[in-house]
Amino acid sequence: IGRKITGLEFKPGEPDKLLVTANDSRIRLYDGQTMLACKYKGHSNQNSQIRASFSPDSKFIISGSEQPEVFIWRTDKVTAPGCMCSGSAFKQREYEKFSAEEQHVTAAIFAPENLRSARAFPLEELEGPKGQIIVTAGYTGKIQVFEQLK
Repeated sequence: IGRKITGLEFKPGEPDKLLVTANDSRIRLYDGQTMLACKYKGHSNQNSQIRASFSPDSKFIISGSEQPEVFIWRTDKVTAPGCMCSGSAFKQREYEKFSAEEQHVTAAIFAPENLRSARAFPLEELEGPKGQIIVTAGYTGKIQVFEQLK
């Protein structure tokens, strides 16, 4: 990669896939030991210790940014319209983002699935992103909790 690595995480249920976050504003998913499967772009990470992570169901990747925003990408590269092929690796440029109060969002994670399902929504309505709970933090130490209601 050539830049400082700021995070590593294996994909839940698929230990041959490794998510690598680095200080070049790229998140990479490796398939197998060395094959680059996909690059995720959009957030800014040049100097901070920011780490991307998977959602509990592995359908999304979340990351903070050196902007006051949280970024979320789909991991399904086959159906994601923002994915483009570059050699054997895909580049996922399509993402969702939302603002946080922190100037730099250094931590952003999805809450565990059992917390999501314990909420007041009827379980049959918890398809896709509805009911996702996201926890963020930054340099000031302030922790914020967000819940997607739609």
